[in-house]
Amino acid sequence: MMDCLMVATLLACFGLVWLLIKWCGKQVENDE
Repeated sequence: MMDCLMVATLLACFGLVWLLIKWCGKQVENDE
């Protein structure tokens, strides 16, 4: 149970980081 919860948490964290990086990249392109 704990392993599944940890994996779900890690996936959520990676997903948020990926979205943040993708959004930042889009903002940089708009500035230029």
